[in-house]
Amino acid sequence: VHFYWRATEYPDKAFGKSESFGLVAQEVEKVLPELVTEDEKGFKAVRYHELPLMMLQAIKEQQVEIAGQRKQIEVLKRLVCLDHPGADVCR
Repeated sequence: VHFYWRATEYPDKAFGKSESFGLVAQEVEKVLPELVTEDEKGFKAVRYHELPLMMLQAIKEQQVEIAGQRKQIEVLKRLVCLDHPGADVCR
């Protein structure tokens, strides 16, 4: 999301005044709670430094799933071609 920090409300946080962007910690927490931290005052923050590692793992898992789907597609194509050798997928 794009947002402006509420710098005047929290001067001790040293927020900038320019527009910022990032993830909403409360939304991230619903999916990946290990990426969210909370301070003693209840302020939540995203651990952005851990995000690339999580993304790499997700990509690896997707690649495994894609490979399995490709195998399934090949099997289905063979079955279709047995009954319909003139089909586009059989050429």
